[in-house]
Amino acid sequence: MDALRAGIYSKLAADGTLTGLLSTYRTKFAIVDGYDIPMDMESPCVQYTVISDNNNDTKTGRVRVIVVDFTVFTTNDGDPIVIAERIRTLFHRVAITVSGWTNIITEVTGPVQVEQDDSVKSSILSIEFTLA
Repeated sequence: MDALRAGIYSKLAADGTLTGLLSTYRTKFAIVDGYDIPMDMESPCVQYTVISDNNNDTKTGRVRVIVVDFTVFTTNDGDPIVIAERIRTLFHRVAITVSGWTNIITEVTGPVQVEQDDSVKSSILSIEFTLA
């Protein structure tokens, strides 16, 4: 959903604390929407991807529940958990602006640290957006 992805980027890019922890890439912050991180992007960076999009019935109508995974990558001298915790603070139980929708509730799971290789550290968190 383009409106949600745009809302996520806007929320992340507007936070000076978070962007101060990230690299820049081609004049923008190192925040990537999608599956591929450009080969020339430096860390630390954040990648987010929609992993599920479901319609659920409620007592009074329908809601759309979208789960987005966020992965934070750093080199060995960085701490991905610090960045992931900042993302958690920005989203957990906080509504964001999604054009054409009402963000009823947002819940965050994680972060957890993930082993990559000797030169990269990462952490992952999942965010569930309930929209009406």
